[in-house]
Amino acid sequence: MRIKNPVGSSRVGTTEHDVILKKVRYLLLEAERISEPDLALDLYQEALAACNSVASPAGPNAAPANQPLLMDVVFGVAESYWRLNRLDDAAVHFRDLIQRDPSDARLARYWLAACLFGLQLYEELDDLLAHFGDQSHCWLYARALHEFATEGDTEKARKLLIDAHGKGRKFMDYLFGDEQVLASRLIRMRSDSSLHGFARLYLPAWRSVPGAVAWTRQALRIPLSDRSVTPMPLPLNQLLELPRSKATWRVGVSPAKKTSSENTYWIVAVVCDETVLSTDIVDLQPTPAVVWSAVLKAMLEPISGSPSVPSVIEVARPEYSRAWQRMLNEVDCQCRLNYRMPMIQEFFKELATVVEATRLRQLDADFEPLDLPQTDAVWQIGFFHQPEPISNAKVGVVRPWLLCILDRDSKVALCCELSMEQPGREAIWEYACRLMQKMSIRPQRLELMNGDGFGIAKEGASKCATDCVLRDELPELDNFLFEMAVSFSSPEKCSLVNGRGVTPEVMEEFYEVAAIYYSRAPWRHVPGDVPIEIRLANGETRYAVVMGRSGMTFGVTVYEDFGKVRDLLCGRTREMPESKSVIFDEFMSLSPQDLYLVERHGWPIATPEAYPVAMSLSRDRQPDSPSKVSLKLLIGIMRVLPDFVESEMQSKSYDAESYGFKQAVQCTWTAPRSQW
Repeated sequence: MRIKNPVGSSRVGTTEHDVILKKVRYLLLEAERISEPDLALDLYQEALAACNSVASPAGPNAAPANQPLLMDVVFGVAESYWRLNRLDDAAVHFRDLIQRDPSDARLARYWLAACLFGLQLYEELDDLLAHFGDQSHCWLYARALHEFATEGDTEKARKLLIDAHGKGRKFMDYLFGDEQVLASRLIRMRSDSSLHGFARLYLPAWRSVPGAVAWTRQALRIPLSDRSVTPMPLPLNQLLELPRSKATWRVGVSPAKKTSSENTYWIVAVVCDETVLSTDIVDLQPTPAVVWSAVLKAMLEPISGSPSVPSVIEVARPEYSRAWQRMLNEVDCQCRLNYRMPMIQEFFKELATVVEATRLRQLDADFEPLDLPQTDAVWQIGFFHQPEPISNAKVGVVRPWLLCILDRDSKVALCCELSMEQPGREAIWEYACRLMQKMSIRPQRLELMNGDGFGIAKEGASKCATDCVLRDELPELDNFLFEMAVSFSSPEKCSLVNGRGVTPEVMEEFYEVAAIYYSRAPWRHVPGDVPIEIRLANGETRYAVVMGRSGMTFGVTVYEDFGKVRDLLCGRTREMPESKSVIFDEFMSLSPQDLYLVERHGWPIATPEAYPVAMSLSRDRQPDSPSKVSLKLLIGIMRVLPDFVESEMQSKSYDAESYGFKQAVQCTWTAPRSQW
C-alpha cells in the first residue's frame, strides 16, 4: 500500500530532503490512525524506505537531525510486527532501537523482553534484564516471570514477584480477568495506563509459561474474584420449562467455624417442609449473588425430588428479597420476608450435631486395635480432592482434601475428615484406627485405591489380623465420591459429563486433544480474529475463530453463520450468535464432576491454566453442555487447526481417518477484517 506524496517537490526553497521528511511525517500520522497492523506496517515500511533514501549531511551512516524521526519509524515497524505476532521480525527492530539509543528513551526493552518470552530466548532475555537497572513494577514482573520460567518456584522468584506486586497491584486484575485488556487500545508505558500496556504486552508471555498463573496466585495468595459470583444468572428458558408447584421454600444462612482456623464460613440451605433441596458451604460473604446460586441449584438440580419452581420463596434478609424479586417475577414466584423460620433453624442444629458426631478424636495412648472384636465389614478408604476451593485473602485459593472411609456393603460413609493439606502416607492407617476406636470394632478387610499409603496400612493391618488389599477400582467408593462432587455443582457451570450421549471414552478423547491443542498454541500463528472456514464433505460449513493472540482468553469458538460472526467481530452488533466453544482456564472453571473425573482417570491437562471447558451457547446466551455430536465436531476442529495455521497455506484439506472426522474437511482462511 502506498500513499501519494502530499507535498509537491516543486515549491521554491524546498529541498528534496525536506520533501521526503514531510512525506515521512505524513506517513507516520496515517499509520497511527490505522487499526489494522498489516496496513499500518505497509505505511511504516514506506516511511522507513524514505528515511533510508535521505542522504545525511553528516555522512552516510546516520542523520543526526533526522534521528528521532527515524527512531519513530523503526518503532512503528517493530510494533506492527509485534501486533502481527511476527515476533522474530519485531525483535530485530527492537534490538536495533536499543542499539541506536542505549538509554532506551522509547522503552523498547519492554517490547523486546515480551518478544523474547514468546520466542523462549531466555539466555538473551537474561542479559537484557540484567543490562537495565530498571526497578519499575513492569521490569520486576518481567524478572520474576523469567526466574520462574528458568528456575521454577525459587525464593528469588517469589521475592521479585512480591516486590513487583507491591508497586503495581493492578496487573493482577488483568491477569485474573477482573479487568479487561483491550487489544485495540494503544500501548503506552509512560502514563497512568502503563499497567494496561504492560498487561497487553506480557499476558501472552505469562500464560505461555506452564504453571506461571497458578504459581502467581499461590505465591501472592490471590483469592478468587467476585466476578464469578457477582452476576446473578437467570436461565429463564430452562426455568420456564420446569413444572410449577404450590410449595413454599425457605432459604437460610448460618455461620460455622472451620476446624483448622478461626475464619468463618457459611452454610446455605434451601428447604421445603422437612425436605432439604440444596445445601452449599461458601467461603465468601453470603451476598445475594452467592446465595442465589443455591436457590438455582434447588430449582434445577435438587437433592430430593424433581426440578421445579415454587410459588413462594421466603428469606430472612431484606437484601435477598430486593435482589431476587424482579427475577423471580419472571417465573411467577413470589419472594417474601419471614424472620421466623423454625424449620431452617432446626436443620442447622441437626447439621451441627451430625458434623460433631462424625468427627474422630485423636487416638488414645493405649489404643490397641487387636483388642477390638472383629466383624465381617469391608471398609474402602480413599482421598477426595474437593473440587470447590476455599478462597480468601488469608489463604488465597486452597482445595481441601477429604479422607473418606466407606462401608462397602451398606455404601454408608463412616468417616469424612477434611484436611487443608494433602494427607501423608500414614494418614490412611491413622484414620482407620481412629474410626475403629470410635466404633469399637475391627473390620475384616481394608480396600485401598491410593497406593502411596498402602505399605504402612498393610503393615498395621497385619498386626491386628485385618486384611489390607490394593485395588485398581473401588466402584462403591468411586460412586460415592462422584456424587459428592456433583453436590458441589452449580447451574452456571457446563458439565461435559451431562452432555447428551457423551461417554467417558469421548471425554477422554476430548481432554487428550485439548491438551495437544493448547500445547501447540495455534494462537501464535493467527493474524487476528479472522474466521477459518471449515467445510465438511456433506456441504455443511462452520467458521472457527482461534482465541488467544492477545493473551486474554485461550481457546476456539465455532460459529455456523459467517455474516453474524463478521458483524460481531466488526462491532456492528453485540448479539452473540449461536456457537460452540472450548475455553482454557484454571481448574475452578471446570464443573466439579468433570474435575473429579479428570483427576480420577488421570486425563491429561497441558498446564495448570489449561483446563478445557466446552460449551454450547444458544441465542439467549445461556451456556449448555455440548452433546456428543457437538463435542466430536469440536474435537475434530481442534485436531486440524494447529496444523492449518502453522502451514501458512490459504486452504488445506484433511482426510477423515487421520483427524477423527466422519468425513473429509477443508480449512480455508476467510478474508481479513480490512476487506469485510
